[in-house]
Formats: sequence, C-alpha cells, structure tokens
Amino acid sequence: MRRLEDVFSRISNNRLRAWCPECDLGSNRPQGTVTINEDYAFCHKCQKTWHFDEDEKIPKREEYVLSNTKAVVSVDKGGYADARNAFIEHWEMVTNKLNLPWNEDCLKMPVGVRKNEDGTPQLVFQINENHVKHHKGKQFGDAQCKMFGTPQLLKDYLILCEGEKDVVTAYCQGAPAITFTSGAGALPAEVTMPTGYNKLYIIYDNDEKGIEGSKKVAKRLFSKELELYAIDWKDKPSGYDITDWFSDGNTLENLLSLCNRYGESAVDLGGMQSFSMSQFRTTFNQLPRPIIESLFYDGDIMGIAGGTNVGKSVFSLQLSMCLAMGVPFMNYRIPTAQRVLHVQFELKDESFSGLIKNVSRPLMDQYPIESENLDQNLRFTGDGQSNLFQDKWDIIDANLVHEEYDVLVVDNLYTSTQLSMSKNSDIMELLRKIVNIKKRHKVAIVLVSHHKKIGEMTPLDVSQLLGGSAYSNFLDCLVQMADARRVPGLKVMKITKVRSHNELHNVPVGIKMINIDEEDRRELYFKYMKPLPKNEMYWYSDPKESNEERVLAAVMTDGHNFSTSAFAAALESVMKLTSKKAIYNWLARMENQGLIRKLDHGHYCKITTELDDFLD
Repeated sequence: MRRLEDVFSRISNNRLRAWCPECDLGSNRPQGTVTINEDYAFCHKCQKTWHFDEDEKIPKREEYVLSNTKAVVSVDKGGYADARNAFIEHWEMVTNKLNLPWNEDCLKMPVGVRKNEDGTPQLVFQINENHVKHHKGKQFGDAQCKMFGTPQLLKDYLILCEGEKDVVTAYCQGAPAITFTSGAGALPAEVTMPTGYNKLYIIYDNDEKGIEGSKKVAKRLFSKELELYAIDWKDKPSGYDITDWFSDGNTLENLLSLCNRYGESAVDLGGMQSFSMSQFRTTFNQLPRPIIESLFYDGDIMGIAGGTNVGKSVFSLQLSMCLAMGVPFMNYRIPTAQRVLHVQFELKDESFSGLIKNVSRPLMDQYPIESENLDQNLRFTGDGQSNLFQDKWDIIDANLVHEEYDVLVVDNLYTSTQLSMSKNSDIMELLRKIVNIKKRHKVAIVLVSHHKKIGEMTPLDVSQLLGGSAYSNFLDCLVQMADARRVPGLKVMKITKVRSHNELHNVPVGIKMINIDEEDRRELYFKYMKPLPKNEMYWYSDPKESNEERVLAAVMTDGHNFSTSAFAAALESVMKLTSKKAIYNWLARMENQGLIRKLDHGHYCKITTELDDFLD
C-alpha cells in the first residue's frame, strides 16, 4: 500500500492536509494547500491531483491515533470531503445557481457544497483542519471564532468581509480578504493580522448588525500603523454585501472608493469630538431655540413634579395649550407656537375631555386669535386609563413616527411604565428609552412625576423627586409644586433646576388655582401671583396651628413695631417660656421664617406684604 509519506514530505497531524511538493514546499503557511481524501489528493493552489488505485487507497482516518480524536470526528460530521468533491465537479453549476460572481480561482479556496433538506445547494467551508462550517448553518469541530482568509496577494491592502462567502468573492476579484468566523462584530480572543498590508477595508453587510459590527471591529483593530477604511453603502438596500456588489457587475476599484477613512477622529473610536478654542466657539455659536423663555429649550427634557392632588394635571394641560397657542404660560413667555402631543395616563377619557374644556375656556377668551392654533397644533391620545403601569413608550414612539411634533407632554411618568421608580437599574433603563425617543424624533419632552411621600413639609428641593438623583440629574429643568396651607388654592411653585440663567431659579413663587364653578360656566386654571415674601416654610404652615403666629398675635405693638420686652411678655403668656435663652431663640426662629425683622438693639417689627392683604 502506498503511504502518504511516499508522496508528501509534510503532513498535518490528522492526515487531512499536506503541503504540496510542487508549490508549497518550504512554506511557513499554517495549513497545507493539499486536501487528502481516501481515493485522491488535490492541491488548491496549483490544481495538481494525485489519484490512488484500489490497493493504494489511503487508510481511513479512524485507523490513526490522533491527539484530538474528538475534534476530528466532529469535523467529519461536517462532510467537507464529500462536499469538496461535489464542488470541484460542479462548481460552475453551483455558482450559477447561487448567483455567485466566482471564477476558477474559487477552486483555490477550501470550499465545498452539499444539499440542504429542501434540495438547494449549501456552501461548506473548511476553516482549518479541525473546523468545518456550513454557510449560514452549523459549525463542526473547534468552532471558536478564528480567522479565515485568502492566500497572500501582492497588494498593499486587505479586505475584511462579514462572511466566508464574501472572502471567496473578493479573492475571485483579485483582492486579498479575511473574515472572522463568528459573524459581524465578533473577533477571536487573540487577533494576529496578516503581515504585509498597510490598509484594511472593512466591508460588512448593509444592515444594523453589519454597521455596528464594523464599528466594533474597527475600534479593536485600530492602530497608528494600519490605515482603516469602512464602507458606506449609501443608497444600497438592507442586507446588501460585497457579493451583491460584484454580482451587479460593479468593479473592485469603485467598491474601495465607497470606503471612508476610519479613526481620524476620536468619535470613530467611540470617543468624544474635541475642538480647539476657536473651533468650539465657531461650532457652538447658535443657542438652542427657546420653547419657554429662559427655562425650556429645543431638545430639553423638563420635569414637573409635586405631591398628590397639587394640580399637576391641570398645570401640564394648561402648559400644553399655551405651547400650542404660542401665548404666555402664566407670566412665562412662549416665543412661538409649538406642535404638541399630550399623553395622559391619569383620568378616564370622558373626565379628561371635561378638563380640556374647563382649562381651555379662559385661555380662548383671553387670546381669541391665537385660540385657532389649538386644533391645529395640539393632539391628545385616547384610552388613557388602559393597561396602566405597562410600558407605554413603544406606543408613544409609534405616534411620533406617524406625525411630527415639537413637544411631547407625558402625564405621568409613574404610570407610563411597569418599571420601578425606586430601583436605580429600572430608572436607568427607562431613561435610556426616553432619550433614544427624544433623539430619534428630535422632540423636547415634558415629564410629569411625583414627589416621595414625606412626613413633614420641607422647602421644595430635587431630593424630594421620586426616582432620586438618577432621574433629577437626567432633567434639563425641573419645576416643583406644593400646597401652601396659608389659603385655599394657593400653591408654591419653584424652579429647582435649570441649565440656563433664570432669575427665578430656586425662588418660591405663588400661583393660585382659580376654580370657577357656576351653573353655566366652569373654569379651572392657574394664575401667577408673584415671588413669595418671607421664608418658604412660612407658606406651608397653618396659622391656626402655628405657635409662632399665636405668639406674634399676642405681642403688643406700636404699629408694626415692638420691643424685646413686649415679645417676652407675649411668649410667657402663650408658651409659658420666660428664660432669656428661649426669648432670643424664638426671635431668631421667627426672623428666619420671615415673620419679623430686627430694626436695632431690642427693637423689631412685623413683616407685612401685599400678600398679607390678599390672605386677609
């Protein structure tokens, strides 16, 4: 029996491959160019074939003791030997059937063909002696991600394709090419690129997976020594690839011309764009368009937050109407009318319809000309109370795809999702979705949300926001509301966060809910009062329950002025406190609350404002 060693001086361990004595002897390539079968051996490079007679047949591979028997048996299941024979015999028919722009050079690549269950041809690739891969199918043997490539060609560039089929296509067009066997975006743990090339063209498929994969691979392979280029398929259909390009009769030169230099800026590598001082000033010299002057701008996300029953739904609805009409929201100027989508998950549609009527009536009376903008610019979604606490953002996204808007108002964030507003990971997931929607549709967003349940009243602050710092840091501006106990309907409003200069930042402002309920007319809206005097906490206290108010009412005054001794007498009468320390502690506390003001040593006066007359 003829031995393989009588023909080949160098043979692979599993006796599947050999180095050709005609064209491959002395080569340092990791895999020989000769495929060994039971009846013959074939060199993919020089096309020479060695035939074996019946008595010279090569012993079956199972007769050899191999270092990796399990892997070899697994490779055999891939059926590459039979697939290779079929491809050599029928390659022209196969390439025509699969519409492949291949020539005879494809026979120099380790390609086979088999039949799918439906009778259609399926390509089979031998990645190496221990790895066989069915095109868009199973892999056999050592299926870890590895490099599959063409023989070295005298070019200064190398093409990186998305799959083995495209590698063979590139080779048939005279271009050296490689791919990684686990698909777009995947790389082996250790990547050693072929030497001799100073340019790499990444030509992945024209789909989301291919685009993202090319960025990932380019970032991993980037170096100062290698010029990287990435394909821009421009107007080609989704899924278009290098094989489609050559099947359409296009040239290699034109293909490479579609590739843009990659890595010239940090943005290509996933970093941030950097600017010189003059570049920065020139690039960012146009301020965003204001939606609400000095508060809310194009592309912003604004929060409206408050406790239960403070009037957030009325507040946000009135805001939506003012935005759509292009009229002031209380005393906050709105420069131009906006296209607004108002989405609410608070009330039944019938109840919300009544609210729309009551809130719109005073605005339409005050601005009869601009009221025509309401029907044109403002849209509401129906079915507001269905499937609460389920994800609503895909539905909102669909509305924004169907029609363009400038501002999206969502009442409220808590009921728009099934995610927990007290769990940081859930909050971040929700915020990512909201940001993606904002960027995709170029829309500014107003989010109505809740305060945490707090036992006692404190000055309005971002720390009260349900969702914590993860949510408050995400907002461009935040308006918070609370009930003032001084008078029915009076609310404290405070801008607690704003990225631009605003004179009312952190200034508590009085707004009053006007509720007219007459037989033939119903109105409900907020009216702006003015920045609140005195300490903010003063407005949250009930004068009937406040000890400070009771003491102050008992002080004997000369007009609004009084002495320390008059105050001491009132404190003893009301609170039964007489110590000097108690007297001065109470005086200091009432100064901080904005109830009194020190004139000079031993003399004070009560503080009165225009709102005191209003409260009376």
